[in-house]
Amino acid sequence: MKRNSLLKITVVVLCLIFTSIFCFCQDNNYKYSLWKTKSFFRGFNIIVTQNLTQKDFDDLKLLGATIAHLNIYGFLDTVAPYSYIQKHIDDIERLIGFCRNANLYYTFTVRQGPGRRDVYWEGEKVVSKSTIWNNKEEQQLYAGMIKEIVEHYKNDSLFVGISPILEPNPLFDTLYFTPEMLKQMLIDKGIDVSGLYKIIIDSIRQIDEQIPILVQNVAYSCPEFFKIMEPIDDNYIVYEFHNYRPSEYVNETTPNKRTYPGKYISINNLSIEFYDSSFFENNIFKYIKEFANRTQAPIFLGEFGLLTEQIGGIQFINDISNICLQNGWHFAYWIWRSGGGWDFEKMDVGYIEKIKEIFAKWTNIINPSGKKFDFTLNPTIIFDQYSTIQITGQPSSIALIYNINGEILAKIPFDDNTFILYNTQNLPSGLYFVVILSDKFAFTSYFYKI
Repeated sequence: MKRNSLLKITVVVLCLIFTSIFCFCQDNNYKYSLWKTKSFFRGFNIIVTQNLTQKDFDDLKLLGATIAHLNIYGFLDTVAPYSYIQKHIDDIERLIGFCRNANLYYTFTVRQGPGRRDVYWEGEKVVSKSTIWNNKEEQQLYAGMIKEIVEHYKNDSLFVGISPILEPNPLFDTLYFTPEMLKQMLIDKGIDVSGLYKIIIDSIRQIDEQIPILVQNVAYSCPEFFKIMEPIDDNYIVYEFHNYRPSEYVNETTPNKRTYPGKYISINNLSIEFYDSSFFENNIFKYIKEFANRTQAPIFLGEFGLLTEQIGGIQFINDISNICLQNGWHFAYWIWRSGGGWDFEKMDVGYIEKIKEIFAKWTNIINPSGKKFDFTLNPTIIFDQYSTIQITGQPSSIALIYNINGEILAKIPFDDNTFILYNTQNLPSGLYFVVILSDKFAFTSYFYKI
């Protein structure tokens, strides 16, 4: 009797999932549909200058990441005559090859191009200041370069978005205390970042109407400055912000010197405040939440992390990550295998274990029993060239694979294992359901094969 009731629940769950996924499948922009799926993308930043290998990308995928946020240099030089730089092109191809071999989605965030210097080296005064903000010729050249990058990679099913300008920072060396002050100063200087984005987006849309475009805000895309952010008039925008708050804690060079939760300066309040999960949720990220409600667009926390391990650091990472999950935001840590600072694998083992745990938290699971159950399905969208999914569950249960007609295609026991692999190579395109079943519970998810 109990078994029959569970099966009835499972049928109802399947119907509910089919209804929601049917809408998902009707959107012919499947790349943007992934961004509309809450917290689907979670991964790490990777800089093109890192000396990484295929194994590093394979390990990132095995950790549970669904995306590599690739920091690249544009095809063209920053200064006249704005020549092509073949090394930059070759470096991008190398990273993309690693992503393809690992079956890992990737996005680009462009660090430099005509008139735009790398934001880090600009801040360190290693290079001269960017001139793109007021230079119309460089704006057109930069937009053309972004267009060329998108045109070159748009047909790659793993390429799911581009952030054209990393951390726009006009007037970064000018003193301002509030977002409103910066907004007025930009107007006074004739700097129109929204206008620059329009030039770039219009250029992209000439050759690709659907690629998701990740838009960052002024002031290094800090969360507080979304108070002055103007929405972009485009159907496939993702808004990206970065969080390095509190700066004294996150950027501390001496390990285990600072404590979280703890008291630090608040740029938003211009006072010393107690930083904890609640303060992040209701103060630091307040304007991100308001902007998300206003635009109904996906949100991506594109950078956050710790320079060195600190007291309460694991809780800090957990708090920020959970806020993302609770709000349906996508996120990427800074940075994968840097070999020095910001490298979680160089810290206490608890850091990378916490990230592995966070990557395994999926919200597309319907649990009719109310019992806590760790069940993940990775990936949830399968392309022809990538044929294996990993189903993580519990021993002594069984995975049932159904097609859209309700026919059982496979019964796979977990036995004593915590995960099983299922090869989808011979399946036709379409929607499939995975049901995990035992005598006491039933859990349902799905995957879609392109």
